[in-house]
Amino acid sequence: MSFEIDGLKELQNKLEAITNSVQEIDGREIISFVKIFTPSFLASCSNFTSVEELFSASGFKVNTQEDLEAIPDVEWNSFISDNTSYQNWAEMLNAAVNQWAKEL
Repeated sequence: MSFEIDGLKELQNKLEAITNSVQEIDGREIISFVKIFTPSFLASCSNFTSVEELFSASGFKVNTQEDLEAIPDVEWNSFISDNTSYQNWAEMLNAAVNQWAKEL
């Protein structure tokens, strides 16, 4: 007796795509901002065409995760609120990750 679960193959394909998009560093999974903040996502919420352009326009040096984390939250959230349709970075990041996951 055999049976097939609807959508299982599609789920497997999505999981493979996620796995191929993720790097593992020190046991943590890292997904680059370039993959998460796609041009279509940024076009839907800002006038930026790339995450690099967003970072550059902020006036802060953002070349690494540590650079981003060093930016004072109040200033970074103010920049995001003034230049995107989101109120703060956490809201924008959450939306970008959700959009990225749906498109896999």
